[in-house]
Amino acid sequence: VIRCSNIYCGTQENITQHHLIPKPYRKGIVDANKKIFLCEDCHKKVHRLRKNKELALHYSTKENVLQLLAEDVPFRVSRMISAIPSHQLAVA
Repeated sequence: VIRCSNIYCGTQENITQHHLIPKPYRKGIVDANKKIFLCEDCHKKVHRLRKNKELALHYSTKENVLQLLAEDVPFRVSRMISAIPSHQLAVA
C-alpha cells in the first residue's frame, strides 16, 4: 500500500511522486532521480511554498520536504482533518 509520505496526511488517494531534485537542477547530481510519494494536494503545496531553485538547494531530502509541509500549520491541520472519515466528524 502506497501512502502520502506526509505524516499529517497519509492518504492512499491521488498519489504522485515528488522528485527531491527538480528537473532543471538534476544535471551531474548523483541520486538526482530520488523521489518520495506525496498525494496530489501535498505535492502541489510543496511547489506553492517554494520555487524549484530553493527546493533544489534546501529541500532535497525527504526529511526537509516533510518539515516544510509540517511548518504550514493550517495546511497540516486541513490534511489531518481530511484523513478522518466524515462519519466520525458528524456532530451528535
